[in-house]
Amino acid sequence: MEASAEAGRLADLYVMMAQEMAKSLSQLREHERVIAGANGNLPDGAEPVAPGEPHDGNPGTPI
Repeated sequence: MEASAEAGRLADLYVMMAQEMAKSLSQLREHERVIAGANGNLPDGAEPVAPGEPHDGNPGTPI
């Protein structure tokens, strides 16, 4: 009985962690989309930011 309860607890934890990871992945994809859009609006000769680059400014403030 104790092992069954532990298995159930671990299954619940797995589901919760999978949902959190899916949320994080969705946020990363949105950031990648925003970066790609910003790179498309750069003036000629400007160096684009790679999709995986961290933001180097204040949150919500473009570089």
